Amino acid sequence: GGAVNPAGIDFYRRLVDELLEADILPWLTLYHWDLPQALQERGGWTNRDTADLFTEYALTMHDALGDRVNVWTTLNEPWCSSFLSYAAGLHAPGHYSATEGVLAAHHLLLGHGQAIRALRERDASLNLGLTLNLTVADPRRPRLTPQTHQRRGASTDSSTAG
Repeated sequence: GGAVNPAGIDFYRRLVDELLEADILPWLTLYHWDLPQALQERGGWTNRDTADLFTEYALTMHDALGDRVNVWTTLNEPWCSSFLSYAAGLHAPGHYSATEGVLAAHHLLLGHGQAIRALRERDASLNLGLTLNLTVADPRRPRLTPQTHQRRGASTDSSTAG
């Protein structure tokens, strides 16, 4: 990884302290579509190393805030970060490659799993999770078959059931 920005860490420490002083429970999201440019220049989430660096980042943040934050979300909407960013060109980096979309999805979920494991090893009492953007599957909709709904639901099994 790279050098930690002490001013950035201090900002988030103060923010968490202010939330706690206001009796607000902080919920920390480690990644909300804000990949550092230096990592994107190395392939972003299509590069497996990004998953390993994400795990390192999660532990760095735990070192800084773990004594005051108990609720942690690893990723916000990894489907958007992968497919809308690398396959559909709608979000940064604006690529149009199905292969890149699948690679990014795989590496995002790999990073999620590695970070969850590492954080649990540090502190088993943490409340850890993942934010998914799900669409209601209604088998009565005539354009979609029950098999399509099942397949869409099955795609989340590895991230929600371990």
